Amino acid sequence: KEFSKKKEGKPSTLTDERERLLRDVGFHLELNASWYWLNMLAELKRFYDKNGHFDVPELYSVEPKLHDWVAVQRKKYRLFRDGKGDKDKKRPFDQGKMNVLDEMGFDWRYQD
Repeated sequence: KEFSKKKEGKPSTLTDERERLLRDVGFHLELNASWYWLNMLAELKRFYDKNGHFDVPELYSVEPKLHDWVAVQRKKYRLFRDGKGDKDKKRPFDQGKMNVLDEMGFDWRYQD
């Protein structure tokens, strides 16, 4: 969290010295956002394997955040596709993420 604040230019308790020390011992500050995306991707795969579709209900008790994560991926895809860019610096969307979801057969359309 403090790394994200620092990266965004916001006040943070993570000083340059602390960051250097963490990196010196092999700590990967950037992996938190990547881990979250991959974890949600795995949850989506489990959901698909069980249900045969990607339309996660809003009240999905197994992983309550999955519905919102799927909606965010669809929104970020549209912005990426339309060349409007992704303003989310903590969890940016890119071609690699799009390819992974495409390979799963992900349906990019919003579902109501």
